[in-house]
Amino acid sequence: MMAHSDLVWLRRDLRLIDNELFACQPRAESMLCVYVLEPEWLDPESEALDGGQWAFLWESLMALRGNLLTRGSDLLVCVGNPARLLPELLRRIGATRLITHDMAGENEQRTTQALREALGAERLTVLSDSPLFAALSRPESNDDMSFGAFVERTRDSALLEPLTVVLPVSLPPWPEDGPRGLPSMDSLSLPRQSAADVNALSGGEDAAQARLQRLAAGDEPWSLVTSRELLRWRDLGCLSRRQLYAASRDVESDAGTSDPREAAVGKAARQFLRHELLWGEYQQWRGEANAATSAGKVDPIGGSEGRYPAPGDASCDHLEDSRNPLCAGETPLPADNGLDATQDGSLHTPTPSRDKRERPATDSWYDRY
Repeated sequence: MMAHSDLVWLRRDLRLIDNELFACQPRAESMLCVYVLEPEWLDPESEALDGGQWAFLWESLMALRGNLLTRGSDLLVCVGNPARLLPELLRRIGATRLITHDMAGENEQRTTQALREALGAERLTVLSDSPLFAALSRPESNDDMSFGAFVERTRDSALLEPLTVVLPVSLPPWPEDGPRGLPSMDSLSLPRQSAADVNALSGGEDAAQARLQRLAAGDEPWSLVTSRELLRWRDLGCLSRRQLYAASRDVESDAGTSDPREAAVGKAARQFLRHELLWGEYQQWRGEANAATSAGKVDPIGGSEGRYPAPGDASCDHLEDSRNPLCAGETPLPADNGLDATQDGSLHTPTPSRDKRERPATDSWYDRY
């Protein structure tokens, strides 16, 4: 084995652009990238994901693996408890350290703590996932700061730009004799996407980047549906918060749009996106994201941290931001912040699957190696 090998544990950060995991210093001589499917996700009784969500996740994993392969790396997808599986994988490949992102959610925090206890702080590197701002000092009591006050504090803080804006040219090679591979959905008996979802959003960093490029070039108008779909990619980490904030900030006018109403909708959509990103930053800063994901909650594709309140929502009352047009109801936002179907059917939320087929036992994929 090479002298310095890293094990990169990907979670809800399935991208190469603006990903701290691939910029961590010192640079490893070899690197193994792993994504772990936890047994609870595969439990047919848990209904953690429906067929459409599994398809979105799998497309994202396949797109990530394709980008890794073309840059000299690869991806290992395995099934098991990360707290037990990852230390063993670290030992097997002789890696120096495990690198991952800090993730909101009680399950995620508990797993990270278990790994910290198993590996020690010197062998576990936990990074923040694309924060929008440099570290902000906390008040003596988190309850003393409303969201409006938080936004005011960020106005004087330097906005962090994306670490990278293009895919890397190359990555450290795969460890010698390191396991690799992505199982098929059928081999794991995962529910399939229904025929009604043929026009569903495609998963993966490539699809997300192509969408951002069309928006930047003015080839596609901004809309609330656009912002919500971008947030779905963000929930799985195909796009970073910094990328989305930069995209919504850099477009001040809708190219080629002569319709004032369309321009107003585009402006409102970008504002909605920025407020969603700031709201997520605020929740993480206060530590509320952990509380939003209750014990036992399975959240493999993100989004459970809660969305920014819609206009007229009673939860807007505590924000104390009189200049906030979203809470004032001045923007044409729909009544709820879920991924609802639109009138033209361009956005569809699949009906949860009731598939009761038997799933493979814990570690079934990993045990093939």
